[in-house]
Amino acid sequence: MLEAAAAGTTRMNVKMADAVALAKISGLTAVDEALGEAATYGRFATGDLASILGSNSSRTLTHRADEGQSLAQGTAGWAAIGRPIAPMLDVSADDLEESA
Repeated sequence: MLEAAAAGTTRMNVKMADAVALAKISGLTAVDEALGEAATYGRFATGDLASILGSNSSRTLTHRADEGQSLAQGTAGWAAIGRPIAPMLDVSADDLEESA
């Protein structure tokens, strides 16, 4: 917080209280890293620390879908693009009546 004071940041008591509250939620290590980032980029406005914490947590969490459980149709249908169209069978109305 020396960097914040040196930058002329106001309301340091409020911002430190926010940092302590965030440390209870996010953990001391995460808040310490976020404070380091805030110092690096000179981000000491109200809400900056919470924003940095939020952006760091979203980068570390990844979710992978299991392809065996996927509902996606896949891209196999795109393989037909550019291929010649197969000729249609010539079926007349007479053929349909005979088979019925």
